[in-house]
Amino acid sequence: MTVYLLGLDGASINTIKETLERTRLPNFERLIEKGAAADLKSVYPYVTAPAWTTIFSGVNPGKHGIFEMFEVREEKILPSNMRATDVPLLWDYLSWANKRILAVGIPFIHPAPKINGVFVPGRFSPRLSCYPEDTGSRFDLQGFDYDDLSMEEKTEKILVEGSKKISIKILKNLEMRAKTISKMIDAEKWDVAIIVEGLPDDLLHLSYGDDAIVDEMYLALDRLLGQIMRRMTPEDSLLVFSDHGFCNVKRVLFMNEWLLQKKYTSLNETVLSRLLLRLGLDWESLSQEGFTSKVFRFTLEHFPWMATRITNSLRSGMVVNENRQITASKVSAFSINEPLAWLRISEYQEGNVTQGSLILELEELKEKGLLKNIFETDKIYTGKFVRFAPGNILVEAPDGWAVDTLRWNRRKLAGKPLFTKKGVHRREGLLLVYGCSVKLDSPRVHDIVPTVLDLMKLPVPSNVDGRSLLGMKQKEPVKLLNVTQRL
Repeated sequence: MTVYLLGLDGASINTIKETLERTRLPNFERLIEKGAAADLKSVYPYVTAPAWTTIFSGVNPGKHGIFEMFEVREEKILPSNMRATDVPLLWDYLSWANKRILAVGIPFIHPAPKINGVFVPGRFSPRLSCYPEDTGSRFDLQGFDYDDLSMEEKTEKILVEGSKKISIKILKNLEMRAKTISKMIDAEKWDVAIIVEGLPDDLLHLSYGDDAIVDEMYLALDRLLGQIMRRMTPEDSLLVFSDHGFCNVKRVLFMNEWLLQKKYTSLNETVLSRLLLRLGLDWESLSQEGFTSKVFRFTLEHFPWMATRITNSLRSGMVVNENRQITASKVSAFSINEPLAWLRISEYQEGNVTQGSLILELEELKEKGLLKNIFETDKIYTGKFVRFAPGNILVEAPDGWAVDTLRWNRRKLAGKPLFTKKGVHRREGLLLVYGCSVKLDSPRVHDIVPTVLDLMKLPVPSNVDGRSLLGMKQKEPVKLLNVTQRL
């Protein structure tokens, strides 16, 4: 028996159904009709790094310690790394049980860990690595050398090249990866094959609402799914899942404007930033195609040094200084322009701001419909890493909204998203199960690890937060893990 795991970063039931109204996806249709399908609830915050770490560990961020996409080390901003966590991951459990594993495209892990099989990391790795080291000589890994740009670099690239041109490039890279994945699957008999594809997350941010590109994306993913299904035997099982879903972004909550209103922070306006604002150049002017954005695009393409100076001047009027360090803030906000943001009360603030008083004031935004949920960090997580969370409070905007913690909006709390951002995360992702009987009663990303261990007739460790989704009890006796052996 082989258990196939196909992770599709950002895929969701709603986007698949929207696509099925326009085109045929025979393999997805087969899974939905003959298997089991459900929304898969992600972890808070439902962004890539903490969500995939929870998927492959089975525990919440309070236990694995990864709360965001990036972390600051010695004044450098680096992608989060699953190698930093001290909890076992799925491939650890399987290796200890002497199972052969193929793991391809796993994001936020570097260098490739040593497992009982083959491991090729995915997006958000500083450079391509693999285990064993000769994997690159056996297989073509060109498609796995990702161009992972920062959000700002990606926005600038979209401004210059256009989202459609970039989307086409992303689709071509999938074709290369799909060929390599097929060869890897055929290379030997695997007990568990784990494949993660980041295409939906990449494309839906850029092109949500562009039906032609979204349809082409899901057709490409349907072909990849078909390659896996054609290799399955009647004894095999397949789980298709995602770390979060997607929806169209409609509005943006500018959290810094609220902090300004409440006098929790202050502006650091420069002469140049005031001049630019008088000329009509601000972040809101880049929220739609127009003369201002065209001029900025031309400047960015031909005079990048000038464009950088303009953007830095505008940011200097926000709550950051020239080094982008937060200044003079009793309360600071942090997000990556998704529906969630962290709020942190300064340890050095003068005044009587408390977690309780801050939550009471945030309730005003909830009453106005600008926030959906307000969470206290120590109440949504358990584990020794809770105290290392980026903030005391996590806020969640309504569906289809993003929370911006970088820009201003001329003293208005709500505004338009940048025209470079078409899609935004939603908590509900995707779970399709084929080849085994499961009970899909509000499944969570925490449940993947215990379900796979159950399928492999291995015990589920007591520290795992999830539960097995298998609907039938295993008849064969459970085999014990050899926890003393680590590769």
